[in-house]
Amino acid sequence: MRFSDAQVGDKVYSRIYGEGKLTTILKEDWTYPVYVKFNDGGDRCYTLCGKQWVTEVEPTLFYIDGDNIYSETRPAPKLDWSRVPVDTKVLVREYNDEAWVCRYLDGVNEEDVLCWSDGRTSWSSEQCNYAWRYAKLAEPVTIDGITYPEGTEFEGDTK
Repeated sequence: MRFSDAQVGDKVYSRIYGEGKLTTILKEDWTYPVYVKFNDGGDRCYTLCGKQWVTEVEPTLFYIDGDNIYSETRPAPKLDWSRVPVDTKVLVREYNDEAWVCRYLDGVNEEDVLCWSDGRTSWSSEQCNYAWRYAKLAEPVTIDGITYPEGTEFEGDTK
């Protein structure tokens, strides 16, 4: 179900009413458990599939991500790379046109991802780390119950 993992405050878009925010999500077996307050002041309720009426052929309610792109799935919040565990597998490169290199994460600063040299980990390395400008997760990472998928990219800051 499209809105089974929805949270109060999620931004949504309706083809009929425009943009709004989820105000209530009922966890019981209600026909219309998703309540939305639209920017025009109107309140509407929807099924977990995003339909305003159960008889509609297709859903009319969608999530909005941080770039105002409409989506059928709840967008993951931006990854705070400073909270990614040490020794997480990452792919890194210094320049955008280079091939990705496998490394283990040591940490981050405001501009770079820091990794252990030569594929080592915190357990096997006594040397300082190396800074990389471009990085992405090589495996999914779960932080505070949110799973960030493989391929989530570092955006040059830690927040």
